[in-house]
Amino acid sequence: MSSTHPNAIKLRDAIDAINRGSLDVGDAFAPDLVWRVVGNHPLAGDHRGLDGWRDLMRRRSQLTGGTYRPQPQAWLGSDRYVFCFLRLTARRDDGREIDTSHVAVFRLGEDG
Repeated sequence: MSSTHPNAIKLRDAIDAINRGSLDVGDAFAPDLVWRVVGNHPLAGDHRGLDGWRDLMRRRSQLTGGTYRPQPQAWLGSDRYVFCFLRLTARRDDGREIDTSHVAVFRLGEDG
């Protein structure tokens, strides 16, 4: 595993684009992706395919008034997995805030 593995770089670049407001992730995510959000809240669940993922990103932005900020701290990648250690912050209209640390795990297909 390495922070300079091509898969880590590809996903880092995609997340950087998302943080700049783009939902164009090129080939970083497979068309049949499953994006799992854990927890008991309006965004929790499995979001399938690029359209499902884009819908999740739009809903997340709406719920947080655009304040959701994932701040990657470190990346580790291999042929099958990429790990992103990140800080997440957001604020909802009702005043609730989140400021927490997470590890995002990306499992890649056989062809990366």
